[in-house]
Amino acid sequence: MTPFITALRFLTVLPVPGKTSITAQSVARSIPYYPAVGIIIGIIMALICVGADAVFPPLVTSVLLVLVLSVISGGLHLDGLADTSDGLFSARPRNEALSIMKDSSTGVMGVIALVLVLLLKIAALTSLSDAVRWEAAFLIPVAGRCSLVYMLYALPYARSSSSGLGSMFFGRTSTPTVASAALIFTVCALVTTGLPGIALLIIAGLSCFLFTLYIKQRLGGGTGDTTGALAEIVETVTALALAALLV
Repeated sequence: MTPFITALRFLTVLPVPGKTSITAQSVARSIPYYPAVGIIIGIIMALICVGADAVFPPLVTSVLLVLVLSVISGGLHLDGLADTSDGLFSARPRNEALSIMKDSSTGVMGVIALVLVLLLKIAALTSLSDAVRWEAAFLIPVAGRCSLVYMLYALPYARSSSSGLGSMFFGRTSTPTVASAALIFTVCALVTTGLPGIALLIIAGLSCFLFTLYIKQRLGGGTGDTTGALAEIVETVTALALAALLV
């Protein structure tokens, strides 16, 4: 269970008993469990959604869901989105963009990206009926965590230094692990939504592939920040796709 605990401890703030050290070996062994962590978050989100819908109007429920999703991951992916946006939209060369992304402060583009992503998720969830909102609440975190596996597989580490935490994640994922993540999301999407799940797979998969390709062309590889940005983008695209499909 150690690899799963490592994944759960790294991707969430959920209380996990025991101590798990973060090493290159433990990271490599934990990556296949990222989709499982997404499923756990999804179940928590779905249960909260059902309970909140019984008490609150759709807008309040949607805000609560987005809040829970942000808090349960410790803001890890949102921080990556903000840093990545600051770097990518700085119109600076690759090395300067990477330096900007490493800066802990958040610039204008980072703030804009955060606001847009949060608002789009809330709007998409609010637009769904109570009968299907729980489906979106479940699938959004699953899509985000499955997408992490693909970027870690497809890209090398972008920075020349191997001292960063992100250097332990890239280049340590196998093809079967990526295929397993894709299969897990496929099963979750089809079982939860039925035929609309096919369209969802195409849309979410395409957004994951295109953003990863863009990062490769712009930065030459990935970082911890870009994986967080990918998770947020895929989650948002999934929410918007479900708002269009589950009508």
